[in-house]
Amino acid sequence: MPKFGDYAAKKFLYKFKMNPDFWWTFKEPSIEDDIEIEKLLKREFILGKNEFVVKANHFDIEIAYKQIAATFSSTNVQSDVFDGPFISPETPREIAEDALRNTYQIFVIELWEAVKYIRPGWGPIAKKYKIEIV
Repeated sequence: MPKFGDYAAKKFLYKFKMNPDFWWTFKEPSIEDDIEIEKLLKREFILGKNEFVVKANHFDIEIAYKQIAATFSSTNVQSDVFDGPFISPETPREIAEDALRNTYQIFVIELWEAVKYIRPGWGPIAKKYKIEIV
């Protein structure tokens, strides 16, 4: 594999606001990851039936867990269901997405807020996702 110098993928260490002993390492997404997210953002589907029909592109939380899984590198967060890490670097993407989809929303939103530091243009766009821990 070629060495890319300054173009090589970078990593970003994030420490959780509510528990600074917990950390999550993000890696830069690949071009393939970018394409997958773009397809999701451009996808259209119909919500409702009969008189109430809304054309929609995606659900924000769906984008969140997919972007987090695409940029996941490592973590020390332990599972509250089984003995071991929440997800590991060896965890297949689909399993990581499923784990994120089935965990606590505040956890996912906090991680999603951090995604923008490793991949500009990703992460929450709307201010409604800005969270404050008090």
